[in-house]
Amino acid sequence: LSSDLVSLKIIDKREHAQNVELISGISKIIEGVLARFSLINESELGSMFRDDGIDIYTAIQEKAIILFILNPLIYPELAPLIGKLILIDSKKAVSKLYQNNQSRVFYLFDEINVYASPNLINLINKSRSANVTCILATQSLADLEYLAGDAFKQQLIENCNNYIVMRQNSAKSSEEWSKIIGTRPTMEVTYKIEQKSSNTESTGYGSAKRVREFIFHPDDIKALKTGEAFYISRDNNTYIKVKINKPF
Repeated sequence: LSSDLVSLKIIDKREHAQNVELISGISKIIEGVLARFSLINESELGSMFRDDGIDIYTAIQEKAIILFILNPLIYPELAPLIGKLILIDSKKAVSKLYQNNQSRVFYLFDEINVYASPNLINLINKSRSANVTCILATQSLADLEYLAGDAFKQQLIENCNNYIVMRQNSAKSSEEWSKIIGTRPTMEVTYKIEQKSSNTESTGYGSAKRVREFIFHPDDIKALKTGEAFYISRDNNTYIKVKINKPF
């Protein structure tokens, strides 16, 4: 095409030389991309990209269950990329569900720190109106902060109304969860005492004042045993300790 443009005197030879140099550089990039796609196509993930592959919207219409297992140990580079592609396809499915009276759909995202991106925030925001409930799981808030920064972590927390908080060994994480869950009003009562010889007696004086305390103290979160968790629901104002039983 560049040669034809030179023949037609639309561009000069200098511009043609620049085009040839550009094409030469791009061809190397294309070869690399083709090699990567070939690698994906020949792997266990290749079936996702074929004509008869997986489509999330179709699966929802059929009331099917799709399970994606993205092992970052086996696919350290592919897992985050495929995870982000799944998020994009999930958003596409949600956009189609707006037009239908679809029964409730659940998206469960485990280990979100591996593939989280702004698309995840956008999906949570838009999914509620389509009757889609997103359930997100991560080991700790620190994982999210390390991945995408504090702003991303705060956005994620802001867009979730219900939480299941299991043991957090980190003092920072446990205190942060206590602050997220919130405080409740209580009465702090103090008594004045005096020491007489070896006896301690009350003077009858004291004070009482209204204060606020954590609903779940950081030490309570750090002391949770395996299978125990605090369940917090903003939807129905529930704050309880629960026991999570394994289904097997």
